Amino acid sequence: MLKAKGRRDRKAEARLMYEANSQDEWGVMHAAEQRVVEHADVIAQELDGLALLPLAGDDATEEWKARCIAAMASDGEEFVEKPYRPLDQIMDELLADKPTLQDMRHKFDSNWQEIPRRKTELYGMLVVDKSTRRHLDAAKVVPHFLLPTGRMVKECYYVVPGSQATSLIIKLDPQTQLWAKESKDVSDQELRNTSSDALCSALGLVRGRGTPECLSDNGWLGSVVSCFKTELYGRSFLEHLDAEPTFELTAFLGGRGLRAKPGACIEVVPLLPEMCVSLCTDWHVPEEPG
Repeated sequence: MLKAKGRRDRKAEARLMYEANSQDEWGVMHAAEQRVVEHADVIAQELDGLALLPLAGDDATEEWKARCIAAMASDGEEFVEKPYRPLDQIMDELLADKPTLQDMRHKFDSNWQEIPRRKTELYGMLVVDKSTRRHLDAAKVVPHFLLPTGRMVKECYYVVPGSQATSLIIKLDPQTQLWAKESKDVSDQELRNTSSDALCSALGLVRGRGTPECLSDNGWLGSVVSCFKTELYGRSFLEHLDAEPTFELTAFLGGRGLRAKPGACIEVVPLLPEMCVSLCTDWHVPEEPG
């Protein structure tokens, strides 16, 4: 119609070509799937291929791959193997290219599939039903909350269990990357505030703007904190804090330290939470004389 009027609509042409190509590729993939199911489990469909796993009890041998490729091919269509890299390999390649991404490793949570489900249940409980009885359900969300520092709550606080009065809380200082032992009263209030922020974020709400009353109730938030503290237990962490592996490191203000290397050499290194250091000098790293 546009050509009849002597005009071209390249956007419309591109869209039409995309739709036609997608339908053609879907037809090829659908036919290939019907032929390969006797050799493999199809775990995902893509426009340009199928993600396959061996049937139960089989191994991903070269012979199995050849059988799958031969079964899928027909009418002149050709298929080749495109192996998926495991997560560890992908991370190693990313980190080799971008060393600054090293801190990303801690963000992968084995419970990642559970978090969206818990958030949905939480919304139904607090916003729809306006129920405040199930503290445990709310407490399951808070430890996985990503703080502005880029670390989850459960990676910034450790609780060393003891009696109600003597349990110790160790907190990561995001500025210095050092761990510090906090008084119970101060840390509990901080955890209540963090819980309120975490639950507001999970609900997609802004704190103080039409949020459920329980999210500003210190008593209710205190019950939530008591529930999730068990996930922060870190008795073994206390054993690693300032332990022998840290003896070769002297921490300074500003998030840097000096570490002894073999051969009586000393290097300046950034402090990392994984170093488990709490002891620090009162000075910045000395500058080399110019």
